[in-house]
Amino acid sequence: MNGPMDEQRFRQLLDAYGSRRQCWPVAEREAASLFAQTHDVSALTGRAAALDLLLDGIAPVQPSAALVGRILDEGQTELARNRRHRRWWWGVGLLAVGMAGGICGAFTVAVITPSATIYADNGATAFGLVQTDE
Repeated sequence: MNGPMDEQRFRQLLDAYGSRRQCWPVAEREAASLFAQTHDVSALTGRAAALDLLLDGIAPVQPSAALVGRILDEGQTELARNRRHRRWWWGVGLLAVGMAGGICGAFTVAVITPSATIYADNGATAFGLVQTDE
């Protein structure tokens, strides 16, 4: 935080992180300590501490084995689906690269090779001069 802390920000931190300042963001702790030294915050921190105690007393609910199994099965299914999609897209990509290479090769051959039309003058062929018996 930049600058001094006001009461509204101090309340927001209490609401979000509780009365234990070690749980607050490190960047806010120093400003909060200065604010607490210069202002009467005992009522605010008292309510937050009471809520912290109440919440600390509640035991977390353990998920059932069926729920855990269903979540793990769904995760495995999702992984398998992602692998299939990834494999499919690799195939499509390789096919596209192969087709692009074929098209580029065909274009290059069409541009570089001379025309297939050979004009025969005086017995000249693609294989050289042909001697005629005249």
